[in-house]
Amino acid sequence: MRRPVTWIVGLLCLVAAALGLRLGLTQSRMDDAALIERAAEAYQRETGGARTDCAAVPGQDAAIRLEVRCGAGTAIRVFTVDHLGQVARVTGDAPET
Repeated sequence: MRRPVTWIVGLLCLVAAALGLRLGLTQSRMDDAALIERAAEAYQRETGGARTDCAAVPGQDAAIRLEVRCGAGTAIRVFTVDHLGQVARVTGDAPET
């Protein structure tokens, strides 16, 4: 009876290790340039502005990796990117529909 339980626990450990390795490799491949480019594409798609209107600064909060600021003057949109590479929040002028 102990042998099947051991195999199941071992298999679950291997699956967890494989998933952890996959997620870790994905996370380690994300560089800041790719994150800025992703936010700049969203800015261009949503507002029609140029990608070159975007610049990034380090996040002010421990949960935030980058703040990508796009636009000029008073029409600035801020894309807040977390450590997983996802846009956590967008603030600023919303595009007109």
